Amino acid sequence: MKINENIISQLRPRLINAFPDFLKSSIEYLTNNFDTYSRVSFENMLKKEPPYELNLSECLAFMSNSIADIDQLNIKAMGRNENNFSDNVIYFPFTSRFPEITEWGTDKFWQYRHLRDDLDYACEEAFYMHEVNQEKYEPFKALNIFNDVVFESELLSKYEKKRDSLYNKKAWLNYLEDLLKLYFSEFKFSKELSSKTHKRHVLELSKDISFGFEYHEIDVQYELRKGTPIFPRAFNLVLIHQHSGTPEVLNLGILGNPFFHPPCYPLTGFSAVDIDRKYKEGNPYRNNIVKVDEKHHQIIHSKLYGANMKKHGLFYMDLLAATSQPYINYLRKVLEEIFGDK
Repeated sequence: MKINENIISQLRPRLINAFPDFLKSSIEYLTNNFDTYSRVSFENMLKKEPPYELNLSECLAFMSNSIADIDQLNIKAMGRNENNFSDNVIYFPFTSRFPEITEWGTDKFWQYRHLRDDLDYACEEAFYMHEVNQEKYEPFKALNIFNDVVFESELLSKYEKKRDSLYNKKAWLNYLEDLLKLYFSEFKFSKELSSKTHKRHVLELSKDISFGFEYHEIDVQYELRKGTPIFPRAFNLVLIHQHSGTPEVLNLGILGNPFFHPPCYPLTGFSAVDIDRKYKEGNPYRNNIVKVDEKHHQIIHSKLYGANMKKHGLFYMDLLAATSQPYINYLRKVLEEIFGDK
């Protein structure tokens, strides 16, 4: 069955009808995880006024009342902000807005930012107190995500001035793929359905229709060349029709949950916070340059910084998988109703 306007039009009424079950499962997730390390995923419902405390009853009330008229749900082109549900393909008509951050630079703003940073750190620390999560990180412990390049000594002044990290793009992309296999195991990487720019992980709905997600690998490589630790800005959910020609791909928008996205600091944001925190603590991350021989030197990146980026990446992916599961189930159920018997 070809993906066309007729199929797209079938999505909307089915998504509207299935929304109460999605809302219920999201509320159950919040209730069951409110006092766990997943608490950081509910931060966007935190009132941005002192005393800056998450309140379960207030979060539940927000979720229950935030969408007054689900009939206004719409399917549209993706907006400019590809990682914000307000610009998503599947647009949810929130009538209650998430609490806004107070004016930038004020005392209240910095109080909130310090609390927000502390919340992320505390939840990640709690995450790694569980032995099962320590075991998940163990295979990545020895992985060097940097390129500790050996260079000619005449270039020493150039590398001494260099502030950005030199990432090993292959190692980083393999690390990303390993995390996706770990946390989204039901979606299998498909070389056949991927393209030169996008990698796709899918599951089969019918003989020629697949559901899954994609990410822009070239964008990740570009940011890594600039010295930015990054996961894809967005994993896009996709519906794919496989036929004799180029696979037909329908973008379904953000892999996440409109109530809990992003689930914690994205990797690039966390890197900035972490570097600043270490600097203020008087223990900044430092790369070292060592002499290899009379003609060569080598840059050695901070192992602690590398470890913290890898650990936060795993933490982020754990929360993304958990918070997005109600949303994935919601879309999958609707799509199976349309394509399951085709």
